[in-house]
Amino acid sequence: MVKVFKIKKENLDRFVSRELKRQLDIFKIVFGCLLILFIILGVVAKAYFIPLVGLVLFGVVFLYVSAILKGDLKALSTAFTFIIDDKAISRQVDWSQINSFMKLRAERARQRYGSSLDQIIELANVDEISVGINGIKITSINANILNGNGIINLPAELAFYEEALDYFKTNPSLYSKIVHK
Repeated sequence: MVKVFKIKKENLDRFVSRELKRQLDIFKIVFGCLLILFIILGVVAKAYFIPLVGLVLFGVVFLYVSAILKGDLKALSTAFTFIIDDKAISRQVDWSQINSFMKLRAERARQRYGSSLDQIIELANVDEISVGINGIKITSINANILNGNGIINLPAELAFYEEALDYFKTNPSLYSKIVHK
């Protein structure tokens, strides 16, 4: 039995907004720490314009990064296909729906960090299935949190999301690995 899931068209904006907020939260923490450093530097050097310049610079960079991430997430949300069969769970990317700049960045990330947008997790290698309000997170026994390999997130915005959840609950070999968060 093979089940194919895609994100519903009417839920794309909600998915993009949630993921964008999650990714920008990390960005805000890093920029907040750097801004505090600029404030301390400005006070110590008695050059009070340094924090203002830092704030303006970080604001412009933040707006640029958020626009790039939003475009990427919109493109990826339409290009992702999640496939569940009797042997594996996979996330496949339809590369024809992604622009050449994104393809270039994905290839660079693959070469530098080993990360891949296409993921396959064998059911025998599933370590944990976390069910939360935003979706299902499937983690393999050889997951790498640094590059995202071995981790598949099935968002709650999937068409037939409940059917995917029922599959995990009714599969005896996977049921013991389900954790509700």
